[in-house]
Amino acid sequence: MNGNPAPIVAQFPLMSNQPCVVTTRRTGNQKSTRRQFLRALGVGVVGGTVCVAAKDTSAEPQDEATLVSQHEIRTDNRVARLQITIPRARYRRVTDAENSFSETFAAARSQSYLTPVMAEIARRTPDRASAIRAAQSLTARITYISDEASTGEFEYVRYPAETLVDECGDCEDKAILLAGLLSRSPLNCRTALLIVPHHCATLVAREDVPSELLVADPISVTLDGIKYVYVEAVGTVRPGEAARDYGSRPHVAAYDGRWTVLDTGVLLEWAEKVVDRRGLGIVGDVPI
Repeated sequence: MNGNPAPIVAQFPLMSNQPCVVTTRRTGNQKSTRRQFLRALGVGVVGGTVCVAAKDTSAEPQDEATLVSQHEIRTDNRVARLQITIPRARYRRVTDAENSFSETFAAARSQSYLTPVMAEIARRTPDRASAIRAAQSLTARITYISDEASTGEFEYVRYPAETLVDECGDCEDKAILLAGLLSRSPLNCRTALLIVPHHCATLVAREDVPSELLVADPISVTLDGIKYVYVEAVGTVRPGEAARDYGSRPHVAAYDGRWTVLDTGVLLEWAEKVVDRRGLGIVGDVPI
């Protein structure tokens, strides 16, 4: 996106029930998220944390053509539609890139097309708490679809551009997009990801979330001395509260630019089940 980006248009009130139509061109050598997860952790399963070097996907392509997607937010008990533009070259670039938590999370916090989206959400809301809830409503209203149903892949983690253009995704895709939105100006939240069995949620530094927005005794995780609270991207429950069926699940790992193993026992049990179900090929490229 170069020069002045196309405006984000908001209209009140407008609802949409459009089906998810995936137009992403997938390459034949995408690796599964769980395989990337296991490789990224490596000896960190024992050590507790491990750094992961992310490929630089922040440079903006020069093609000025754009793709347009329609999304909705809820603010002041009304629904607004946002017309979001994504550089076509950016979308094509990420669909050919390696898809992993490290790559997509880095992109969510660096690529410029999300900045005007969050700026427009903030403009449409009266305060910081409302802006956080509106961003959460955007990801929650994106059509949920499994990776196998939408891409044919056992696991496929989408870049934010893909989630927005495809107008659908699963829990990890939504969580990565929400982390990217909340980390942008004017909110500038510190964000991370939390992995629980069969689910992924966004983490936001507790100091960055207005206290009146949090539930009593919010679900939280401390990383490098920073206390984060759990924020669902698949539902509009209040920050600190999990969507149905997720709140009691153990915290397996967190990612804020590096992996932190939170429960080694659960992680190993999870890995055993994946290998048992999918075979040793799922970890065939993990260095031993």
